[in-house]
Amino acid sequence: KMKKQNESEIINVLGLMKTYMSKWYYFVISVILCCGLAFGYIKLTKPVYQINANVLISQDEDVGGMASMGGLSGLFGSSGYVEDEVFVVSSHSVFKDVVRDLGLYKNRIEKRNLLIRDFKYKKFPIEIYSEEGIADTLRTSIKFKISVDKNGFASVDVKAEKKTIAEVEHAKFPLKINTKFGKFTLLQTKDYKHGENLCMDITFMGYDVAAENLAKEVTVGIASKKSNVIALNIQTPDIEYGKDLLNEIVTKYNERGVEEKSLKGRRTSKFLTERIVLLEADLESSEAIIEEYKRNNGIVDVSSEASYQLSKKGVLEDKLLRAETDFEIIKITREFVSNPDNAYHQVI
Repeated sequence: KMKKQNESEIINVLGLMKTYMSKWYYFVISVILCCGLAFGYIKLTKPVYQINANVLISQDEDVGGMASMGGLSGLFGSSGYVEDEVFVVSSHSVFKDVVRDLGLYKNRIEKRNLLIRDFKYKKFPIEIYSEEGIADTLRTSIKFKISVDKNGFASVDVKAEKKTIAEVEHAKFPLKINTKFGKFTLLQTKDYKHGENLCMDITFMGYDVAAENLAKEVTVGIASKKSNVIALNIQTPDIEYGKDLLNEIVTKYNERGVEEKSLKGRRTSKFLTERIVLLEADLESSEAIIEEYKRNNGIVDVSSEASYQLSKKGVLEDKLLRAETDFEIIKITREFVSNPDNAYHQVI
């Protein structure tokens, strides 16, 4: 029975092999198709880069109070202070300043085809402008779906919270669009290519919304437990965008630090000035009381008396020096005259 079972298994395997070999072209087509899809995915998908930046935190002497306590700060590290600075670097106010200055509250995506989506940072074919103050007060995002034909006629579908709030059909630039959030204008830029079809999405966000989205993209943390370095990184297909973004975050963080130190200096200066004024008033009052007491009690000012005596001594010493000089001149003259050899010489 075992022999018959083995022969049956061999026969089945050989049968399967013959069946597969008869359909060999299916395997070849599958391999070619998979390789083609993989090649197409590699060519169509843009690489994503990780951009890194480091910030060295210099600890002020007045902040590092543990430095003088037997090296305890070296034992535990300065992570506590650096962690506080991490919160400052990644704070909403810093990110809000960054998105406002770099214009990151406008997100532009150009659609080449069904698969390719290009993120546009500095060079983009269409720009959007809004009324002053909209970005400050807007608490949501508005998406403008733009389609432009070869003749330059544009259609725009405007949505907010997945609801259409405005539409424009077959119109020429510039496009003025009124919404419940305010008025917007779409204009062609120098990078717009005339005579070509264009599909583009522009998302306009409030500063606060854009800052919250940016906080999800940027990673901020301590490089290591005992270091004074804050590490920032972001993954993006646009290297220039990543560099500008991280550099701007560091710049805003530094500006905030300078402003805080300047404010601290101004407050200290104001406090010292006020104290000096109070001390001057106290001294003037005390001197007036002392002078009045001296006058009432006939007390001579010791410093003034010493100054007078010194000046008087100087005058007397000067007169004494002159008298001694005259005496020496007279002495020399007398010796000259007393000498018989000089009897016929003229005394000058």
